This record gives sequence, structure tokens and C-alpha cells, in this order.
Amino acid sequence: MAPFLHLPLKSAPRAFQNPFHAMPERSIELPSLHPSQHLILDQAKRFNVVCAGRRFGKNVLGLNRLIYTALSGQPAAWFSPSYKLLSPVWRELQSRLQPVTSEQDRRLVIRGGGSIEMWSLDSPDAGRGRAYALVVIDEASLVMDLERALL
Repeated sequence: MAPFLHLPLKSAPRAFQNPFHAMPERSIELPSLHPSQHLILDQAKRFNVVCAGRRFGKNVLGLNRLIYTALSGQPAAWFSPSYKLLSPVWRELQSRLQPVTSEQDRRLVIRGGGSIEMWSLDSPDAGRGRAYALVVIDEASLVMDLERALL
């Protein structure tokens, strides 16, 4: 099992907290990254492709980026070729973010701002019309007509 980074946080940013009621401090465990994953982040550009073998930790890297983006108050999305491939990632996100989120139809809303949406690319129109600060496309080589789905 990979080591994890413990991140304490308030349930809402200071600007949204009621000064008359103290918000309980909540904490979540985020996946920590190994040196090769840090190298990928250090060299990251606007668009990035990670080609690595099995057990490298591509999903852990993607989850780490999604969680940090959502906790910073921005929307993020995870796209997979099918709901079958999406399910384990969805369960992992639900488990990790349960203390600080509300859930609705494959969408996690962070208390105080930010969100993570999960989409299957069974249909190329998945996520159409949405704007995200970060998008992770898992197993992109398995997606039929990926170029159309991205446009």
C-alpha cells in the first residue's frame, strides 16, 4: 500500500465560515507521490501525457491532482472509457473525501468550494459544455473517437 499524506483542513474557507459558530477541523488522507511522479509534476505543461507501466501509480497521480484542484476551490473531472473502469476511482474518491464533500450522481462537491465530476466516455458528448480547471483522461488509448470527445 502506498504511503499517504495527512492533510488537515477546515470544512469551509475562512471567507465562508460563520464567525459565531466554530467549524470543526476535518482531515483527509491524500495519496503521497513517489519521486518519479514528482518528476512528472515538475515537468508538467498545460497538456500532459503519462505513458508508464502497470503499477507505476498513474491513478494515484491523477487522484492527487484532482483532489488538490478541488480543495483549492476549482472544478475538476475524471474521464474513463467506461463506467466499469471508472468505478474503482469513484469509490476511492468517495472514501478519501467523505469528511469534506457532499455527493450527487458521480459528482463530489467540496464544502466551501470546488468539485470533482466523473464521466464515462461511452458517449463522446460526456462532459460537453462544462469547464474544468483540471481534466484527467484515464486509459485514453481505449477511448473510441477520443479526438471528437475532446473537441
